[in-house]
Amino acid sequence: PNSEDLPKVGPVGYGQDLGLQFLIPLNAIPVHMGKSVYASNILNLLTYQDLDGILAGKSVLAYDSERKALGYPDQYCWYTDRGLVSSGLSLYGASAQGSLVSLFQFGEGKSGEQPAGQFEIIYSSGSTTRGYYDSESGKYRLEYGDGEEWTDPNLEKTASVDNVVILMSSTQTKDDGVTLDYDLSQGDAYLLHGGTALPCRFIKGSATAPLQLVDGNGAPLTVNPGTTYIGIYGVGKQSVVFS
Repeated sequence: PNSEDLPKVGPVGYGQDLGLQFLIPLNAIPVHMGKSVYASNILNLLTYQDLDGILAGKSVLAYDSERKALGYPDQYCWYTDRGLVSSGLSLYGASAQGSLVSLFQFGEGKSGEQPAGQFEIIYSSGSTTRGYYDSESGKYRLEYGDGEEWTDPNLEKTASVDNVVILMSSTQTKDDGVTLDYDLSQGDAYLLHGGTALPCRFIKGSATAPLQLVDGNGAPLTVNPGTTYIGIYGVGKQSVVFS
């Protein structure tokens, strides 16, 4: 809600329309390093101001030479922080004022009946996310498909989350013949918390509509407060496994 509280955040990656469809309804400020033509189309159609490092340069992003020295490719070495976001907004004459819409309805959530001490989302042959529930911390510890742990450089520890939301979407290929187009109007979903999975549904609709999690009767679901990982996979093209 306050860009002045923003710590160092990165790596800042390439802007895609899928991410924008979740950010725009929150009245958030998208920050990325370049963007796809589909992302540009959404922003232009809605006249929604983003902060793109390709266009704004060092007014928005800075290069992390320490990450580069560790062997990361250039595209994983860009970051932003409170000062850079502020200068980027000034460059475009944009304002950070305004209310931020909450992604979920937070409170005491309902526990699931299906065990989910571990989960695995296979997005492609080269992209998998795994999570392992740690009962001591009450969080899911995240790692990549090759077993490498996600790390939080600001906290110098393994990245972990309180909740995992998995959205199952039908897909088709966009007109470039490569990019997947996810149907975000509605679909089945899972809400993971405390080592269990709660089957549910998601409703979204248009690119400007907020995401809603609902139960089988269509009543809104409450999500336990905390950090949340959201995974979106294409039914029939990708897969998810619980154990």
